[in-house]
This record gives sequence, C-alpha cells and structure tokens, in this order.
Amino acid sequence: MLIGVAAIVLTIIPFLGAIIVFTTAMVIALVQFGDWLHPLLSWRYSPWTDFESLVISPKIMGDRVGLHPLTIIIAVMVGTTLLGGCWAASWPFL
Repeated sequence: MLIGVAAIVLTIIPFLGAIIVFTTAMVIALVQFGDWLHPLLSWRYSPWTDFESLVISPKIMGDRVGLHPLTIIIAVMVGTTLLGGCWAASWPFL
C-alpha cells in the first residue's frame, strides 16, 4: 500500500518518479523475500510505466497540442527543472 501511494505521488516527477518507485520496490522485494523471483515479479510493472511515460503520454499530448512528442518531453523536463520539480508539476493544486 505504501509503495502504491509513493507511486501516485512520485509519478508527478517525469521519468525520475517511476525510476525511484521501481528501484524501491525491487529492493524491498529482494530484502523481504531473499530470492530473485519476487523482484522479477515486481519488475513486470516497469516496462508498462516506461512505455506509458515515454510513448503514450507524449503522443497524446502532442496530438492534442499539435507538437512533436519529443518537444513535449523536453518541455516537461525543462519546465520542472526551471520551476523547482514537484512544485512546478503541482502548481494548479496549490
């Protein structure tokens, strides 16, 4: 449950949030169970998250706005860097 809540909060940060959640889940599964089966089972979450954040979201946003998907990715990365990470991604909710 805690990893799920962390995933919701951290995926506000483009790219880095999914990597942090994935790494945390892998380490916890390895430490808790002591084998490689459970970390591999938690690994199956990562490709879908990567595909969604790197392909689907930029494609949908690019089609709606009329920009190339790479332009969307770069704009999100630059915007979050310049405006302070999580604060920039969550400003409408403040």
